[in-house]
Amino acid sequence: MLVCARHFRLTWAVLVLAGVVPAVQAAEDKGQTAEDKAQKAEDKGKDAKVKAKELEQDLARVQGAWRRQFVDQNGRVAGWALKEIEANGEAISYYDNDNKLLSSHSVTFELERAGQFRVFRHSPITITGGPDKGARSERGGRYVYRVNQDTFTETQGFLVGEEAQPPTIIVWKRLKEI
Repeated sequence: MLVCARHFRLTWAVLVLAGVVPAVQAAEDKGQTAEDKAQKAEDKGKDAKVKAKELEQDLARVQGAWRRQFVDQNGRVAGWALKEIEANGEAISYYDNDNKLLSSHSVTFELERAGQFRVFRHSPITITGGPDKGARSERGGRYVYRVNQDTFTETQGFLVGEEAQPPTIIVWKRLKEI
């Protein structure tokens, strides 16, 4: 039996690599009744509606003001940042410990789902304050996020194409009032 299972896995791997598996799947689909195909399409439509509703709920959750501290290379608090989200716009301002504005920027964004991950995809960054005011990045960015009532968490460096970027986790706390 072990030989048969090993042979099956090897055969399946060869079929996948050769591109035959999609043809096998298509042949299986041909055996479906019109009713089966209609049910499959209906299920996909329901999934899309659920996904859209979840993204709307996430968009409502991210609205408002969020704050976090940042540290220097020695681990000392070097300042703080304020993230303000309204509709599909985000503005972030960075301050030193004396509350002096260091820099600020803004983006527009979309929330997406990629499999089981929530993705925050933003436009190119426009610098709105600080010494580089008026500058704009060449392209937008994205990161995996999680949001609940009081915490907005960003994880960067884990998506395809970000392998060279060191992984980071940034945790923002919701401000009750600005």
